[in-house]
Amino acid sequence: LMCFDKTGTLTETGLDLLGVRIASQSTRQFVDLHSTIEQVTGSVAIAESGELVDAAGIPCLTVANALATCHSLRLVNGAPVGDPLEVKMLEFTGWQIEENDMANMQKLSGNDGSGDDNSPSSSLATNMLQTVVHPPAASMLDLPVNSDNESPDPNTVCGSGIGCLEEVGILRCFEFSSSLCRASVIAKRLHGGYAEVYVKGAPEVVRTLCIPTSVPADYDQVLNKYTQHGYRVIALAGKTLQQSWRDAATLDRASVECDLSFMGFLVFENRLKPATQGVLEELREAQIRSIMCTGDNPLTAVSVARECSLVAPGVQVFVSRLAGASDMAVKDCEYNIHAPLAAVSWVHYAGLGIVLDPVSLVPRATDSNDVMAVELAAELAQSGRYRVAITGDVFGYLSRYAHSTDTWKHMLMRAAVYARMSPEQKAEMIEQMQELGYITGFCGDGANDCGALKSADVGISLSEAEASVAAPFTSRTDNISCVTRLLKEGRCSIATSFGCFKYMALYSMIQFTTCCLLYIYNVNLTDGEYLYVDLFTILPVAICMDRARPFKRLVPKRPSASLTSKKVLASLLGNVALVIGFQIAVYFMTESQPWYQKQVPADPNDPDSTPKEGDLNTAMFLFTSFQYLFAGAIFNIGPPYRQPAHRNYSYVAVVIVILIFDLWVLLAPVDGLLSLFGLMHTKVSWRFTILGMAAANFALCYLGEWL
Repeated sequence: LMCFDKTGTLTETGLDLLGVRIASQSTRQFVDLHSTIEQVTGSVAIAESGELVDAAGIPCLTVANALATCHSLRLVNGAPVGDPLEVKMLEFTGWQIEENDMANMQKLSGNDGSGDDNSPSSSLATNMLQTVVHPPAASMLDLPVNSDNESPDPNTVCGSGIGCLEEVGILRCFEFSSSLCRASVIAKRLHGGYAEVYVKGAPEVVRTLCIPTSVPADYDQVLNKYTQHGYRVIALAGKTLQQSWRDAATLDRASVECDLSFMGFLVFENRLKPATQGVLEELREAQIRSIMCTGDNPLTAVSVARECSLVAPGVQVFVSRLAGASDMAVKDCEYNIHAPLAAVSWVHYAGLGIVLDPVSLVPRATDSNDVMAVELAAELAQSGRYRVAITGDVFGYLSRYAHSTDTWKHMLMRAAVYARMSPEQKAEMIEQMQELGYITGFCGDGANDCGALKSADVGISLSEAEASVAAPFTSRTDNISCVTRLLKEGRCSIATSFGCFKYMALYSMIQFTTCCLLYIYNVNLTDGEYLYVDLFTILPVAICMDRARPFKRLVPKRPSASLTSKKVLASLLGNVALVIGFQIAVYFMTESQPWYQKQVPADPNDPDSTPKEGDLNTAMFLFTSFQYLFAGAIFNIGPPYRQPAHRNYSYVAVVIVILIFDLWVLLAPVDGLLSLFGLMHTKVSWRFTILGMAAANFALCYLGEWL
């Protein structure tokens, strides 16, 4: 199982701000999409009451100010640094950030209703207003602030937004919280007498913080329009604090983020990374399950999942909804474990008239008279070509009240998308999949992925920031192609390690068998033979075997993960039997030759005086020299986890050199070589017989390993 974060992992890290949909308070409808800041500020004006308004129609609040101030960006080397989404939002406005600008801070703090710039409150404001944002010079309001704190002249030319914007100081910032799904700021305009609050966050969360009458009637319709097409939507809201900045600075977060007026949607375009779709298709062909786990909107997540083929074409998706768990249902779970499931509904992501049964998760039509829906539901139930998208609230609710039900396990098996998940829930999801027996991997790039990266069996960070600390692996590439590369490398590594283990085990059995057969006549290998085998054959072959490269594609078949598995033991024991059998055959064939001379002790009373040099020693050494060499070849078969052995050039070079030397010693020996190894001269026909036996042994071992 491989789990992916969405933003920055499957999609580009930098979002593009498609535009702003401002909500008009007068019509309770959304206006058309504004794709430029000029369109957003075009409606900014100073009303007859002297208050600044825009298309949203909320006195003293403007969408332009919300975009320019609702962030936690900081300047590093003169450039804003922080959340990429907030950077894009600020770039869209064209406003500039200034930090520790004492002149602007004095201007902003001077208008608090006291008229005394040297007052303690003025000094306090200067210390608190650490960040000031100001619009382009052409759009700035250049009006003096009098000592009587009068409003600017309402007759100022502001109909097109020119001359209506002014510096804004960020008085206090409540940074984004993954548990709250929102962020907010308290700001103060240069000519504003009171503080302003701007909040941005998940649409479903911000809506609950807003005054119901400020929410447009077509809220859900507009939200679904963008999320179903894969756009990321952020809600904006705000309010004015009818108190001075000094009192506003002491408010807690709960007091700030309440009784808001809804202002509109920010629509971000979340493009897929070029490598995403190809990697997910490769994982699917290898029968590796892929899922998405994100904090984004469920419909946006489903749209991206379908676009990148994480959800295969033709597969339907049902999104979970928590209707509200009643106390009675929770109490009933003590007597009926399925009672809490009634609070969860599963609806089709595109609004088709099909839902899932809350207990069995089997599709059924909402209207039994809808023939098409009934037929589609029956087809889905039979084929199983449907998945579910689980939201964080449903995941947390079912984890608490329905963890022991079959529905919980069935849901985890059916899930393709997890949306609105907190960092803790991401880690819990990984742990739940591990309990089901999955070997889990997680790929992410943000600090909110740290828990999941640490919990997963394989954690891959695409960032060198916080996530890299928790993840065992950190990728230098910023896309998920590292996932398939890591899987290929891992499979290649385990296959190579097992191959080297079997090679060393078979080498030991070859040498053990040779020594046992020679000990029958109190004979052993010479020092030169031991040295050649161990130092000049086994060592270079074993080293070069480790340099195998991974196969170019993933296959559904998994490599053995245990040295005691049937496949590993069958391969090893089968080859051991073959090499022992051929050695015994060569042993008896040597003794049956008419020229064979049995080695006898030089001293009849001392068996250890038997000379090591002889016909039997020569035959066994020449034959086993080839066994040592081809043992490496049969355990170095490449596909499906490693590239073919001939692509391991260092290994090929070593094998060729050793093979040529062994053939030279066997077929055209010189006296110096025979003396070095303690070998005897033998007939040419017998040498070719040994070569034929070695070739037959290799062919049978290779065929058995291949099959």
